[in-house]
Amino acid sequence: MEDEKVTACLSRELAKRAGWNESPALYFLAEDDGGFWLPGFCVSPSFWQAGHPGAILANMARLLEGAAGAALDLFPPLPPGFAGVAFRFEGWSTPPLNEDSDPALVERMRRASAEHEIYLQPERVEIRAFAACATDGTSYFVSQQRGSDELEVSVNPEESGRIPVALARLTLGLKVVAEHQRNQVQ
Repeated sequence: MEDEKVTACLSRELAKRAGWNESPALYFLAEDDGGFWLPGFCVSPSFWQAGHPGAILANMARLLEGAAGAALDLFPPLPPGFAGVAFRFEGWSTPPLNEDSDPALVERMRRASAEHEIYLQPERVEIRAFAACATDGTSYFVSQQRGSDELEVSVNPEESGRIPVALARLTLGLKVVAEHQRNQVQ
């Protein structure tokens, strides 16, 4: 996978967002003419109101993990050049921390992150982000803090969470669908 081209695609799409407080959105990651693009994964915005997006994505992945044979025929054709899955969402992050940060704050944020409770912390920072997983297993994260034009980009970030883990599982399931669809054409 060409990491710079994937992160450029995700960054470009995130930078285009004019407003905040948007519903999450799921996309395919597709390769085309040496670049990448994000065709939409047809899901109603109200779909995401059923629970935490990470749990919803995990349930989608679980359905694919059990699919076989004729059940795979129920999926619409994947886009040409299918290369993974991307998810756009808004959430909370830790404030920028470094070696000069108060050790008590660093520890509290580390604990809150591990327990998925950053949203409870008064120092939290609002972000919008794209998390993506490619078919080769590479994960991507592009984020932007509210009030900033700067994007933070990482490839195979050390930290993970419910959303990246669910995207990895969903991507694996969709690889099975893609292989099934290729075999049906032959």
